[in-house]
Amino acid sequence: MKAEIRYQSISGNTEAVALAMGKVLGIPAKSVEEPIANDVGLVFLGGGIYASGLGGRLKHFVSHLTAGNPATVVCFSTSMNKGDISFRVKPLLEKKGITLHPTELNISETLIKPYKPDVSKQVYDMITNFVADIKV
Repeated sequence: MKAEIRYQSISGNTEAVALAMGKVLGIPAKSVEEPIANDVGLVFLGGGIYASGLGGRLKHFVSHLTAGNPATVVCFSTSMNKGDISFRVKPLLEKKGITLHPTELNISETLIKPYKPDVSKQVYDMITNFVADIKV
């Protein structure tokens, strides 16, 4: 299944997780400002919660997805509250007939050093285990 990674990051935390996920999967992690290719089966979508809502670029990206492309979205975040991204993305995806994977990766921002491009071994292992559970 063809997979892509997209993220929105303000402090660099979500970007660091996205880049590590890209290393694990062997695919590039790209900003939500870059649209996905055609015929993508799975998108790993990362972001944070800003002022109690999705970041504007993340919301714009999701609103411009087309029905069935991707078939499934898997969320990840560095938010303090698990499930924040999925909760806010799900209604947008449902309108387009895109499946939201039931599992979300949430890595506490306390485990990531802000503005650092690399993640710790602990975080890298969390990402590796998460990705292994997703059928890519």
